[in-house]
Amino acid sequence: MPRTTKTEDFGKKIGGARKDLWASRGLLSSDLDELTDFEKKEYVNKNNIWKKPDYEAMLKDGRPREVIYFIKLVRDALPTNISLSYYRSSSLDEQYKAYIDFIQEIKNTVMDLKDIEGIEKLSDYLERTGKVVKSGYHRYSIADGYHSFITNKLLNVMNLYTSNLRYYQGKIRKNQFLYTEKDKAVCLYSVMKFDAATTNSYKQRGTYGADKDIVIWGTPCEIDGIANAGSRVGIPLPKEEAEQVLEKINDGEYFSCRNRRIISITTDLKTAFDKCYEHYQETTTQKPDTPKKAAKRKQAYIPPQLRAIDRNGPVWRPLNRNVTGEKMLEDFKFRGGEFGNWLNETDRKQSLNFCYDALMDLSYALGLQPSNVSFNGTLAIAFGSRGRGGARSAVAHYEPAREVINLTKMKGAGSLGHEWIHAMDHAVASHFAGNSMNLATKAVYSVRKEVPEEFFKVMETIKSCKHYIAAAEELDKQYGSDSQGYWASDSELLARAGACWIRDRLGAVGIKNDYLVGHSEGQQISPHGEERERINLAFNNWLDKAKEIGFFSPEYLLPKREQDMTINLDITVSDVPDRVYDPSITYTQLSLFDLPEITTPEVSEDEVEL
Repeated sequence: MPRTTKTEDFGKKIGGARKDLWASRGLLSSDLDELTDFEKKEYVNKNNIWKKPDYEAMLKDGRPREVIYFIKLVRDALPTNISLSYYRSSSLDEQYKAYIDFIQEIKNTVMDLKDIEGIEKLSDYLERTGKVVKSGYHRYSIADGYHSFITNKLLNVMNLYTSNLRYYQGKIRKNQFLYTEKDKAVCLYSVMKFDAATTNSYKQRGTYGADKDIVIWGTPCEIDGIANAGSRVGIPLPKEEAEQVLEKINDGEYFSCRNRRIISITTDLKTAFDKCYEHYQETTTQKPDTPKKAAKRKQAYIPPQLRAIDRNGPVWRPLNRNVTGEKMLEDFKFRGGEFGNWLNETDRKQSLNFCYDALMDLSYALGLQPSNVSFNGTLAIAFGSRGRGGARSAVAHYEPAREVINLTKMKGAGSLGHEWIHAMDHAVASHFAGNSMNLATKAVYSVRKEVPEEFFKVMETIKSCKHYIAAAEELDKQYGSDSQGYWASDSELLARAGACWIRDRLGAVGIKNDYLVGHSEGQQISPHGEERERINLAFNNWLDKAKEIGFFSPEYLLPKREQDMTINLDITVSDVPDRVYDPSITYTQLSLFDLPEITTPEVSEDEVEL
């Protein structure tokens, strides 16, 4: 029996942002060489350069609360994203590098702080390192290259002197920074270290009459560990209660009170705090336990998985021969292709076969050279290698950062056409404006003005379809998790309408392909009737213009095939052993990849291979 060769990744390595490295050390300027322009725009930000520290862990490790709060204030004062300028003398890469290096420098400087004294030593750091120049009392001019990084907020935070440390500590208490439930409860009480000398001094002056309160003096003690050294506070108590306290308490002991009522007298501070918390728990009205209502979270819209792949169309793979990665490169000029590690050999072969037929059908229906499908070699294809699992995981997605369409093993069938429209949206911006940092539908004016009018006529037509738009807005209410609107966004409206256009073009030449556009139809997700006809016409006009100006190759008709292939592979639960199938879960259906492997039929000596 001949040995089967494993189907491997093909073409150039697709790669991708190595975000796993940034989780620990943060993004470095040296990482820029591995990023595409889109990835730089997407990933160069403060959160990737300086991951949010675990402030609670720092407190447990003994770092002073003031130091931790200072670190937080400095990080919050840094710009979240870089403001790129196309008019500076420095290139975009130089601006990215400067931003990353600046954030990393500030991060390394403040994260090394161990005590309050270190904070004051940084008060002139920006001036000392030449990033700002002092021009007056608390007035600074920012050095060239740092204008978009250094704000007044950052200057104010880093100019923290001991003279205003008390105000700073007050902000910590006001915001109850890193306070536990116990800390917040104890803050409702006054915990004092009794000062006998001051109390007796005031008492001996004879200022207290028979009906006057007696003031008991002490030093405030805070549960956050921030001391008020030297301060004295007087607590007025009714004369009878004050005298009882004075009989029990000794100098240096601790008393706790709330609303002018003594709660406890203790010999150590920790016990005083514990007594306050115990009193809080005893006196706070406890609401009866009621089952918590589950948070209302929008469900994800998950199209039902195709249980069969219907395809009627020309024979692109005579005798159902398996397609290789080299064949995908040869015919479609893909930049590369890859498979997820968990796809077995049968999965890989079937994925290639289904995808090859679908893309040949696409090129046939649109009258394109097969190489146009990959936009002349800029597009890559992936099967189950770039998504993430979970109940809300995407059926398929287009990844602009690496210009790759990813189809998940379990649910990707039926969405290829939709993702191809997203890829076209990106390729339009890149081709006409030389801008690969965004989709054309999301691009700024300077990019949009370079794109042919016919492309945006498609969007204008879509926006004029009130029923299609209303249905998209309703989908956002039901399923959308994006505050800006996902279903009603320009890129999604274009992709869903484009998948319907492809489906109708296929039908016009007698082709049906569920793998390509099986998920294009839906009561809410797709345009219908007269609106659909107008959108299709706008897409056709764009297609003609794209061929005319060279975005796609001129009209190309594939050779007519006399022999058609009809595939209708169906499957039932009994055909799939060892699989649990719950009919009550509508979105968990059988995977088309569990279909029996298609075998090559026997060929007689009289048959000639095409």
